[in-house]
Amino acid sequence: MSLRRGSWENSVHSIGSDGRANGQHDKLTPEDLLELCLVGSVLTNKTIRFNVLKDMLAKMWQPGQSMNITKIDENMFLFQFYQHWDQERVLEGCTWLYDNFMLATRKLKFWEDPLAVPLDEVEIWVQIHQLPFGFMDEDFGVLIGNHIGKFIGYDTYNNYPVWRKYMRIKVAINVQLPLKKSWAFDRVEGEKVYLVFKFEKLGTFCFLYGIIGHSEKFCPRKLCSNLSNGANGWGNFLRAESIASGGNGGENKWLRNGRRIKESSLNSQSNEESSNGVVGEHMLYGRVVIDRYPISRKLVFFKNAGMIGKNSNNWTSFSPTDKGDALTANGDCCTPKFSHLILC
Repeated sequence: MSLRRGSWENSVHSIGSDGRANGQHDKLTPEDLLELCLVGSVLTNKTIRFNVLKDMLAKMWQPGQSMNITKIDENMFLFQFYQHWDQERVLEGCTWLYDNFMLATRKLKFWEDPLAVPLDEVEIWVQIHQLPFGFMDEDFGVLIGNHIGKFIGYDTYNNYPVWRKYMRIKVAINVQLPLKKSWAFDRVEGEKVYLVFKFEKLGTFCFLYGIIGHSEKFCPRKLCSNLSNGANGWGNFLRAESIASGGNGGENKWLRNGRRIKESSLNSQSNEESSNGVVGEHMLYGRVVIDRYPISRKLVFFKNAGMIGKNSNNWTSFSPTDKGDALTANGDCCTPKFSHLILC
């Protein structure tokens, strides 16, 4: 039975998941316990079997100092930990799935009402495919992450050895917005580069509108008159394969179920999307051109100074991480020449 608003505080106490007091827990102050709380919700409209959820999460998370899970409302849960590393391991170990539906969690802040906390974001690892050689760069990862959603982290371990099949970044995505499928940018030489995104541990989502939390069978907008067959299509091509190979090798070109066959479908998807003119617009910067410093070989980024969606010949440099002037670094001098770019 769900708790009434305001009664959730009764669930924040020093009792383990087995219902017995623990000596370690007794040393925690009420403030400590509040600091060790998470609030979460499963992203689905289906009924959640609470006992099944509780048992499954406890077995997946395996907290060293046990934990409490309390239902505070319909599909709203309070997770009480008793050691900060147990809590951090859950926050860092995204993404968590229940019956293939994603679990949105957030750390509670003091004076916050858990029943009013917005749970409209999930953190997820995203693979960036079809990167040109030399573009495995953290600043570039920040740029892409802030197009997909909100950049959280960059997997530096995925940079080695020299070549990887994809970049790997952690992003917080708004579950009320369609999943981003791809993005394109221009190189100074005039070549347009198309990138394709694949999401690791991606739960159930709508193939019609790309919204997380329901399939197309239960899409509330399924009967909208502006939906045309195939025009708004998402699909399983957004799901990442196993990361056991770390983005390197592991394919068998003689097998039909090998990666080579599947990546060809990715290429066709990115080309299909590029035709609508939307994929080339960055969510924050509009059209982006990328060059490389001649001395340090670092990437340098340029954006069109006009409004997003409107092109001009007024380009300016920017840093995705806001670390300083992108045009001066280590003696480099980069003067962009965009006269050959067709701005339409």
